[in-house]
Amino acid sequence: NQWVGSYKNYWTFDASGRQIETISYTWNTKRSDWEGLSRSQTIYNGNQKVQEISYAWSYERWDWDGMFNTLYVSFDAAGRNTEKVLQRYNTTTQSWYNDVKNVYAYDTKGNIIVSNEYAWIDGAWVANSQSEKTYDTTPSRIRTELNVRYSNGIVTSYEQKTYHYSDD
Repeated sequence: NQWVGSYKNYWTFDASGRQIETISYTWNTKRSDWEGLSRSQTIYNGNQKVQEISYAWSYERWDWDGMFNTLYVSFDAAGRNTEKVLQRYNTTTQSWYNDVKNVYAYDTKGNIIVSNEYAWIDGAWVANSQSEKTYDTTPSRIRTELNVRYSNGIVTSYEQKTYHYSDD
């Protein structure tokens, strides 16, 4: 018996040891060739991750097509991401277009206390949802949570949660 390859993976690292690319393939027995499964690239500016790109395999072109492009737009003084934009790839025009934007605010312990999501509609960012959280004295343990959903700028749902914990 011999080993027959069915999957292979490649990882690329930068000089700082950070993973900057991952590529996965599967063996196509009909074509006797490797076909892509997934590919992602991460781009840094200094110590900040500023972009992640995901690709999908195109069976028509037998090559990679863009799928998602995440742009880490801004950071707070502690280096935490405060705004990111998700773009999708249009294979017809071969260009990226805006889809979703997230804006975050943090407390002094680094917990996300406000998260706003916007959808790109007719060339403008439109509120999609908002989440606000408070935390108790135990790090990262949520005390209250308020979630609001919007449609065309109008509140469509409102949910408030209170969490209680037991030491048992």
